[in-house]
Amino acid sequence: MSFSANAVVDAPGAQQNFVFAIPLSTVGAARLARIRVTGQGRVAALADSGGTIAQGPGAAPADIVVQRIAGDRVSLRWDSTTHPMVMVRDPESGEVLSFGRGGEVELVTRKAQVDLLLSSGVRSQLRRMRIQ
Repeated sequence: MSFSANAVVDAPGAQQNFVFAIPLSTVGAARLARIRVTGQGRVAALADSGGTIAQGPGAAPADIVVQRIAGDRVSLRWDSTTHPMVMVRDPESGEVLSFGRGGEVELVTRKAQVDLLLSSGVRSQLRRMRIQ
Protein backbone atom coordinates (compact mmCIF):
# COMPACT_ATOMS: atom_id res chain seq x y z
CA MET A 1 0.00 0.00 0.00
CA SER A 2 1.34 3.42 -0.87
CA PHE A 3 1.14 6.48 1.41
CA SER A 4 2.91 9.74 2.26
CA ALA A 5 4.33 10.64 5.67
CA ASN A 6 3.44 13.94 7.37
CA ALA A 7 6.15 16.48 8.21
CA VAL A 8 6.46 17.36 11.90
CA VAL A 9 6.61 21.14 11.68
CA ASP A 10 7.76 21.81 15.26
CA ALA A 11 10.44 19.07 15.40
CA PRO A 12 14.02 20.32 15.89
CA GLY A 13 15.16 18.65 12.65
CA ALA A 14 13.57 17.25 9.52
CA GLN A 15 11.17 14.58 10.73
CA GLN A 16 8.21 12.75 9.23
CA ASN A 17 5.74 10.50 11.03
CA PHE A 18 2.91 8.25 9.96
CA VAL A 19 0.26 6.02 11.43
CA PHE A 20 -1.24 3.34 9.28
CA ALA A 21 -4.00 0.83 10.02
CA ILE A 22 -4.49 -2.11 7.70
CA PRO A 23 -7.68 -4.10 8.29
CA LEU A 24 -6.98 -7.81 8.61
CA SER A 25 -9.16 -10.78 9.35
CA THR A 26 -8.42 -12.73 12.53
CA VAL A 27 -6.70 -15.38 10.42
CA GLY A 28 -4.66 -12.77 8.55
CA ALA A 29 -3.59 -11.07 11.78
CA ALA A 30 -2.55 -14.41 13.30
CA ARG A 31 -0.35 -15.10 10.26
CA LEU A 32 1.29 -11.65 10.26
CA ALA A 33 4.98 -12.16 11.00
CA ARG A 34 6.77 -9.17 9.45
CA ILE A 35 6.18 -5.53 8.55
CA ARG A 36 8.37 -3.86 5.94
CA VAL A 37 8.28 -0.15 5.05
CA THR A 38 10.31 1.32 2.19
CA GLY A 39 10.76 4.88 1.04
CA GLN A 40 13.32 7.46 0.03
CA GLY A 41 15.85 4.71 -0.67
CA ARG A 42 15.56 3.19 2.82
CA VAL A 43 14.01 0.02 4.21
CA ALA A 44 12.72 -0.55 7.74
CA ALA A 45 11.53 -4.00 8.77
CA LEU A 46 10.17 -5.50 11.97
CA ALA A 47 9.78 -9.22 12.54
CA ASP A 48 7.57 -10.81 15.18
CA SER A 49 9.63 -12.47 17.92
CA GLY A 50 7.18 -15.36 18.04
CA GLY A 51 6.83 -15.05 21.82
CA THR A 52 3.59 -16.14 23.41
CA ILE A 53 2.01 -15.45 26.75
CA ALA A 54 0.54 -18.16 28.96
CA GLN A 55 -3.25 -18.10 28.81
CA GLY A 56 -6.08 -19.51 30.88
CA PRO A 57 -7.17 -19.43 34.51
CA GLY A 58 -4.22 -19.26 36.87
CA ALA A 59 -1.69 -19.05 34.03
CA ALA A 60 1.29 -16.95 35.08
CA PRO A 61 3.68 -15.88 32.33
CA ALA A 62 7.22 -16.62 33.50
CA ASP A 63 8.62 -13.56 31.74
CA ILE A 64 6.27 -10.97 33.36
CA VAL A 65 6.37 -9.79 36.98
CA VAL A 66 3.98 -7.13 38.32
CA GLN A 67 4.75 -6.32 41.93
CA ARG A 68 3.60 -3.65 44.38
CA ILE A 69 6.64 -1.80 45.75
CA ALA A 70 4.89 0.37 48.35
CA GLY A 71 1.54 2.15 48.59
CA ASP A 72 0.48 3.01 45.05
CA ARG A 73 3.88 2.32 43.40
CA VAL A 74 4.10 -0.76 41.16
CA SER A 75 7.08 -2.35 39.42
CA LEU A 76 6.64 -4.16 36.09
CA ARG A 77 9.40 -6.36 34.64
CA TRP A 78 9.23 -8.38 31.42
CA ASP A 79 11.40 -9.95 28.71
CA SER A 80 12.06 -7.03 26.37
CA THR A 81 13.54 -9.31 23.69
CA THR A 82 10.09 -10.88 23.28
CA HIS A 83 8.06 -7.72 23.89
CA PRO A 84 10.09 -4.52 23.30
CA MET A 85 7.10 -2.30 24.15
CA VAL A 86 4.39 -2.57 26.83
CA MET A 87 1.40 -0.32 27.37
CA VAL A 88 -0.15 -0.53 30.86
CA ARG A 89 -3.85 0.34 31.26
CA ASP A 90 -6.39 0.55 34.05
CA PRO A 91 -8.55 -2.57 33.51
CA GLU A 92 -11.79 -0.76 34.45
CA SER A 93 -11.47 2.62 32.74
CA GLY A 94 -8.98 1.77 29.97
CA GLU A 95 -6.86 4.78 31.01
CA VAL A 96 -3.22 4.47 29.93
CA LEU A 97 -1.06 4.33 33.07
CA SER A 98 2.35 3.90 31.47
CA PHE A 99 4.37 2.97 28.40
CA GLY A 100 7.43 0.84 29.00
CA ARG A 101 10.50 -0.12 27.02
CA GLY A 102 13.63 -2.00 27.98
CA GLY A 103 12.06 -4.59 30.26
CA GLU A 104 11.30 -2.52 33.35
CA VAL A 105 9.00 0.34 34.34
CA GLU A 106 7.52 1.76 37.53
CA LEU A 107 4.01 3.19 37.63
CA VAL A 108 1.41 4.48 40.05
CA THR A 109 -1.90 2.70 40.66
CA ARG A 110 -3.95 1.53 43.61
CA LYS A 111 -5.71 -1.14 41.51
CA ALA A 112 -5.28 -4.86 42.26
CA GLN A 113 -4.65 -5.66 38.59
CA VAL A 114 -3.59 -4.02 35.34
CA ASP A 115 -4.06 -4.72 31.64
CA LEU A 116 -0.84 -5.10 29.66
CA LEU A 117 -0.74 -4.64 25.90
CA LEU A 118 2.52 -6.40 25.02
CA SER A 119 3.93 -5.64 21.59
CA SER A 120 6.47 -7.55 19.54
CA GLY A 121 6.62 -4.58 17.16
CA VAL A 122 4.40 -6.47 14.72
CA ARG A 123 1.65 -8.01 16.84
CA SER A 124 0.23 -7.22 20.25
CA GLN A 125 -1.23 -9.40 22.97
CA LEU A 126 -3.53 -8.24 25.77
CA ARG A 127 -2.98 -9.77 29.19
CA ARG A 128 -4.69 -8.92 32.50
CA MET A 129 -2.24 -9.33 35.37
CA ARG A 130 -2.86 -9.40 39.11
CA ILE A 131 -0.44 -7.19 41.07
CA GLN A 132 1.50 -9.29 43.61
